Amino acid sequence: MEVATVTDKIVVEMRDQISSAIKTYEEEHSESGVTLRRMLALSSFSVMHQDISILAENLLVSLVVLPFHKYQASDGNMIEAQSKLRYVNRKVLQYAPCSVGILVDRGFGVTNKISRSSIFLNAAVIFIGGKDDREALAYASHVALHPGVKLTVIRFLLDTNAIAKSTRLGTCKISLPEQEEEMKLDDEFFADFYERHVGGHVAYVEKYLANSAETMSALQSLEGKYGLIIVGRGGG
Repeated sequence: MEVATVTDKIVVEMRDQISSAIKTYEEEHSESGVTLRRMLALSSFSVMHQDISILAENLLVSLVVLPFHKYQASDGNMIEAQSKLRYVNRKVLQYAPCSVGILVDRGFGVTNKISRSSIFLNAAVIFIGGKDDREALAYASHVALHPGVKLTVIRFLLDTNAIAKSTRLGTCKISLPEQEEEMKLDDEFFADFYERHVGGHVAYVEKYLANSAETMSALQSLEGKYGLIIVGRGGG
């Protein structure tokens, strides 16, 4: 058996940071049976998505988290760190046997431990509609269980006074019956979430918007307000 060792300084530092964060979580939640298992696999970019998907299936993984292919520089601009990571992410999103999350690190610093006695992290989840947003809301509900996290749920709704061709803010191309069914599922799912979680450390905000331009403006207005924002991949 050939033994492989990673020597790249950036990779080693990133791996150690991730391991430290997971180890801290493991220690805090030892009673819940959370365990840490670190594995090293060497793959070429062309087949990396296959290795990730096979590993996820073999281990019965429910969520794969991947790094975004860009990082934020000191001037605020997003710089492409590794173009091939974008290819890997797209392929994993396409073929993974489970949910996939893309982590966009905006350089707000590394937190080793979130206080359980006071609010340490302000998080938000954006809900426009669709299965991806429903899943994002489901994951956000788990985040909200931590006593050191304050979660704000921001639901974007169509301004009924505005003239719009669509009954939804999304740009997905689905038939009207499918759209109505999705909206019904959204309302039922959101009502259940609201009843279970809103109150205390979970706040709820509605924003009525007329079009995609207003949606973009509303998203930009959130900059700097939250340490973590959870969003679904699309509106369909």
